[in-house]
Amino acid sequence: MVGVSFVACGVAGAQGVPSATEAAMVKTVDAATPGAVELLEKLVDINSGTMNFAGVVRVKDVIAPQLEALGFTV
Repeated sequence: MVGVSFVACGVAGAQGVPSATEAAMVKTVDAATPGAVELLEKLVDINSGTMNFAGVVRVKDVIAPQLEALGFTV
C-alpha cells in the first residue's frame, strides 16, 4: 500500500493541485466505493457457473435494478 501511496503522491505532485471539478470527482468516487465493493462481493458469492441457471438468474436479479436505475431497459 505504501508503494501505491507513493506513486499517487508522485503523480499528484507532477500534476499540481486538483481542480474543484477533479476534487468533486474524487469525493464522488470515494463515496461510492463501499457500495460498489458490497455489490461486487454479493455478485462473486453467487454460484453462477455456465450450467447453473438458477445462479445466473440470481445474478440478473441483482444487476437488473442497478441497470434500471441508470435508465436502461432490462
